[in-house]
Formats: sequence, structure tokens, C-alpha cells
Amino acid sequence: MSARFVKGFTIDFSAKRTDVPITKAKVFFMSNEYDAVTPLTIPTEHELMERVGWFIKLRWYAGILLISGTLFASYVLKFHLPTVKLCLIGLAIIAYNCLFFYYFRRLGKRPEKRLVAFRRFAHLQVDVDWIVIALIMHNSGGIQSPVLFYFIFHIIIASILLTRRNCYLQATFATILVTLIAFLEYYKVVVPVKLKFMSDLDFLSLSSLLFFFVSTMYIAVFVATSVGEALKSKERNLMTNQAELEDTYHTLAHDLRGPITAMQSMLNTVIAGHGGKISDEAKEWVKRSENRLRCDLLKRVNDTLNWAARRVKLIESVMTDVRLFDIATKAVLNEKEIADDKGVKIVTDFMDQSLTVRGDPDDLGQILAELLHNAVKYTPSEGVVTLSIKTVDDKARIEVADTGIGIPKDELALIFREFYRADNAKLKDRYGTGLGLSIVKQVVDAHAGSISVYSKLGKGTKVVVLLPSSEYERVGETARSNTFLATVESLSGQKLNNCYQCQKCAAGCPVAYAADYTVNQVIRLVQMNQASRALQSSMIWLCTACETCGVRCPNDINMSAVMDALKQLALQEKEMKINEERISAFHSIFLKNIKSNGRIHELGMMAALRLKTGGLFSDLGMAFDMIKKGKLKILPSKVKGIRGIKRIFKTVV
Repeated sequence: MSARFVKGFTIDFSAKRTDVPITKAKVFFMSNEYDAVTPLTIPTEHELMERVGWFIKLRWYAGILLISGTLFASYVLKFHLPTVKLCLIGLAIIAYNCLFFYYFRRLGKRPEKRLVAFRRFAHLQVDVDWIVIALIMHNSGGIQSPVLFYFIFHIIIASILLTRRNCYLQATFATILVTLIAFLEYYKVVVPVKLKFMSDLDFLSLSSLLFFFVSTMYIAVFVATSVGEALKSKERNLMTNQAELEDTYHTLAHDLRGPITAMQSMLNTVIAGHGGKISDEAKEWVKRSENRLRCDLLKRVNDTLNWAARRVKLIESVMTDVRLFDIATKAVLNEKEIADDKGVKIVTDFMDQSLTVRGDPDDLGQILAELLHNAVKYTPSEGVVTLSIKTVDDKARIEVADTGIGIPKDELALIFREFYRADNAKLKDRYGTGLGLSIVKQVVDAHAGSISVYSKLGKGTKVVVLLPSSEYERVGETARSNTFLATVESLSGQKLNNCYQCQKCAAGCPVAYAADYTVNQVIRLVQMNQASRALQSSMIWLCTACETCGVRCPNDINMSAVMDALKQLALQEKEMKINEERISAFHSIFLKNIKSNGRIHELGMMAALRLKTGGLFSDLGMAFDMIKKGKLKILPSKVKGIRGIKRIFKTVV
């Protein structure tokens, strides 16, 4: 079974064995192809890498907490502990974690047999940690030490990282280790450090303690791995269901629309007289039937299918410049026949027929068609529906007003909910889906617009949609030079109008998963002159200037240059709030470095940044590598003329 998704990739699922559930996922992404055969009962390579890195990160805190906890217990609580030994163990934890971190980074650069190596690495970490916990336990009361319970933490972590079988092996290793220490202490082969409130255990008490410890370990493994496997099974089912859902959607769309379209074609054939001459009265009835079929039944089917497709993200918008006058005229013509039958007058007021917006023509047409259809539907005979389009504050303003039944005040806030229909609307028409306005709201949001509804019961309703206008398409170069778009184009040297939202840049971006907007979405915000949203985006700061997006762009837009231009503007505009606090912190620390030394002291700057923003040890492995290669100097070196540099800072900064 295979599924092609709108984002440009295909997933092919096939069962390889019956005894071990394995998914073979072949992913075609742009021009790249990746094959992976992954047992579904264990984490994938990417997940395992993340979890092993997280495990290493936790160990930094464990070493620091052991040292600080020992000092607190010894000097504040006055416990008689081997302070030096426990502090040395804490330092040993930090030391061997440095080795783990170094190996982790090297392992990430070796693609061959990486998954197997990460599993073995996870085993090694758990085993070493348990030996260290056993030493801590021995030096803090022996088998009676509260540290004994810390073995449970690693069982839980192992259940996340490893298979069920390996978790049971780890539990067995921990059981043997603790049992060995317990009996060595019982027979006085080794003497633990006893705390004052502890007494010697007899054989029965020791056996009971070991029994409960061992049973707890194995029960913890069973519970943790059972929950983990259930979650993985759910995830696997979701992936399969997503693929099946797309196939079902396309089949359903064809099966539902096909017969309706066929009936519509037959009725049009009769109306055209190809099946023989019919009376004018009969022709009128056939016309009405075709109109109801097209505007009611087909519309409801389309609404339901569009709603379903949007819920599972099967619809991909194609952004282009759309003249609102064209799609508004089409919507009015489609609705005019129904309005004439009801005796409802449609009045249009197009103040600017050249007004354009950037968006998907089908989606924008759906907005106008839905609003007009609702207005005509709920307006009684001799009523009036008004459609106006004009420019207000550089935005396209679409207004649909009617003299219909109105909406109750207490239900106005609910009308955009899926399947919701006002009570008086149900009395007027029993067969509505309640999806039309929900879809309209989704489309408006996708086009960075807003929608407002004003209504008075029994008097009528007014719906106002505001969309960013494509002002650069309808004004001269003089006016255009004042827009945010022109400023970014001038700074970056790129023609952003050439971007037609193919999303190839987003597909190849290595940091897209961590940003609030993808690269193409940031470009879209600039095109729409949405300065605040573009300058507050985290993408402009996360961009690594890897040039992947520029290479993929069919119009050769240098996205890195655009991101650099947006960074400059974000720092220049005082009123713009920068979401990434680390960027502003880096900016100030960088300038302080230059002011103090006349040049950058990388090690000091890195340490200051990590102290200010958190994650002090996250770059420790990289720091060791760079010091080893002579890329980082431990002490700062100052340039000549430092006083002159400080005078420059005093004058300029």
C-alpha cells in the first residue's frame, strides 16, 4: 500500500515478516530517496539519537546534584558521610559524561551501522550508571541507603531507549549487582558507610528487601515497556490510517461527484434541446432542477469533502496574484439564478476592479461563493444582498451584507464552529451541513486575513473579510518604494515577487522543524508587507545560511540574503520585539567582547552566552574539540589600540 501526500513525498508500506512487525518506509523527497527498514518495537535511529543525547544531558545535572547534595548533607544537616569520596564520584560522573558526549558527537558523524552503535551505547551508559549508583549506595548506608530507589529511574529510561528484551536484561544486571553488594555487606566482605539511624539487617530482613527490590524492577520493566509498545502501535496505526484516509478521500470524491456531474450534464443536454424539443414550462423546471443540483447538492458534497481534506491536510494551496473582481463576478453569476428564483436582488459595488490579492484562486472563490450563497439563502423574497470590494488601509475589504433573518446575538461567537448552525437557520433550511463558514474561516486565516460578522436578528447580517492586498501589482514604483517589501528587496538584492510558493526551500531547510514559519512563509509575509510578523519570526534567526534553499529555488532567490536583511531590520526597528532572547543576548555579549578585548574571545563569549541563556554544558564537547585543535584560546588576547576602540563604542554605541 502506498500513499502520496501533497507535501511532495510518497510512503510505501509493506509487511516483510509476520513474526516481527517491520515497516519498510521508502520516502521520495524532491530528488532524494531514503530507504529504511525499522523494527516497530524499538525507536528509530533519529529518535534514539535524540534520546541518547537527552540522557547525556541529564547526567550533567546528576553529577552537580551529587556534589552539592553531599556538601549540603555533610555541612548543613551534619550527616557523617564520606564527603570526599562522594564528591569524587560526582566529579567522575561529569568526567565520564564528557567522554560519552565526545563519543556521541563522533557517532553522529558516522552513518554506517549507526543504529546498532547507538543501541550499544545506550546499554553502556545504563550499565556504567548502575555501577556508579551502587558505589554511591555503598558510601551512603549500604543496602539500606535511599539511593537504592534510584535504580528505578534507569529502568524507566531504558524502557524508552531499548527493546523489551534488553530492558529485562538490564533489570537482571541491576538485580545481580544489588544482590552481590547486599551479601558482600552482610558477610562483612566489604563494610558500607553506615548512618547513625541505621542498624544491621538480619537475613530475613535482607531477603525481604531484596525480594521487593527485584519484583519492583521487573514490574517496572513490564509496565513501562507495555505502555511504550502500545504508544508505538498507536503511532504505526496513525501512519497507516493517514495513508488509507487519503486513498479513501480520493475514491469518495470521485464516487460522490461523478454521478452528480453526470446528472448535471444530462440535464444540460435536455436544456440545450439535444434530446428533442420540450415545452418552455418543462425546460424551466429542468433548469431549476439543474440549478438545485449544482448549487445545493453538489455544494454540500464539496463542502464536506473540502472540510475532510483540510482536516487531514490533503489540500495544498497554490499561491498566485488574483484579481478580486474576476472571482467576485463569477460568484455573482453562479448565485444569480437562485437569487432571481427567490426574488432576491444582488447589488455589486466594485470600487477598484484592479484590486489584487495574493492567494489561491479556488480558495478565494470559495470565500465569496459561500458568503453570497448564505446571504441569498437566508434572505426572504424582495430582499437585497450587497457585495462590495474596495481598498481600506492597504487591505482588500470584501463585504457581503443582506436583509435576511439575521443571527441571534448569543450565537454569533459560535458560527465558525464546525457543523454549527444557528437555531433560526435550521428552521429556514433543515439540510445544511454547518461547514461553510468554518471552511471560510480556515481559508481566511491561511491568507493572513481576518473575518468579522455583524448581525441583528430579523434585520440582516454583514460579513467583512480583510485580506492583504498585492499593492505592488497595482501601484507605481514611487509608491512601492515605501513598502516593507521594497525595503527588504533593496537590502537583500533579491526580487521576492518571483517567489510563487513552490515550497522547495522549506522542503530542504534543516531548521524548519524548529521555526514558527518556514522560509517560504516568511517570504510570503514580506510580499504581503506584514512587517511585524516577518521581523518577529524565529526563522530569520535560526537560518544557518546553508544555501540549501537557494539551490532548490527555481527562480534563484538567495534566501540567506533575505534572512540577513530581515535580521538587520529587526535590530534596527526599536518597536519590533525579537522572539529569540538568545539572539539579543548574543548581540550584547558580542559587543562587550569587542569593547573589552578589541576582538572576540570565543571561549569567554560562549561561556557567558550559556550562563545567560541556560544549557551551560550543552557545547562542552565542541569546546574540548576546538581547544584540542587550537581553535579556541583559554585566555583572551587584546589588540593594540584598545582605548581607541572603547572611544568608538562610547561615541557610536
